[in-house]
Amino acid sequence: MDTFQRPREKFIALGGDKLDIAEILAILLRTGCKGQSSISLAKELLQNLSMRGLQLNSATIDDCMQVKGIGEDKAVTIGAAIELGRRLVETKVLEEHKDFTSPETVALYVMERVRHWREEHFMAMYLTAKNTLISIEEISKGGLTSSLAEQRVVFRYAIAHNAASIILFHNHPSGDSTPSQNDIRVTKVFRDAGQLMGIPIIDHIVIGDKNYTSLCEKGYV
Repeated sequence: MDTFQRPREKFIALGGDKLDIAEILAILLRTGCKGQSSISLAKELLQNLSMRGLQLNSATIDDCMQVKGIGEDKAVTIGAAIELGRRLVETKVLEEHKDFTSPETVALYVMERVRHWREEHFMAMYLTAKNTLISIEEISKGGLTSSLAEQRVVFRYAIAHNAASIILFHNHPSGDSTPSQNDIRVTKVFRDAGQLMGIPIIDHIVIGDKNYTSLCEKGYV
């Protein structure tokens, strides 16, 4: 194989921006398997994911291991690279936006982590009095409710973190961030509970695939 057809050597000589996704993936795989080079195996993985309606940045370890020749070690390496990419996005947002005063900042921070989730997750972001991030906690998954149990979880975390305010958010696996009537109802219940607790819910954001909707901007908070 010509030097510039080898992904690792091409990366060294020309830089990562000159490689396509399959070539970068081949570097992570390091080796192929019997009868396949690393680049061939990488292309097979991408094709396999595409046929199942999946994207690489949403692939789980189990998804990757569906391809013959990709065992746990290779799958974990791919998963770690994807997670690193997400962390770098989050770090960049924190560097460029010192506080979470706008829905856009919240969406930028969480988008790459949540937009590919295949199940609905209800999350809470806890902020200081200066609207800087303290923590993000998962409240529930599988469907949005306003049960007393969920309210207790949301505000128990708030007290534990000494949070001044809370931003709720959840994903729509469909990719469409249009809030449902249930989303609106749940928002109002938590808004009222926050007022009683003295820890305001300052927004509830629905995350779609590269789109979001702020229920505060819609007038429901």
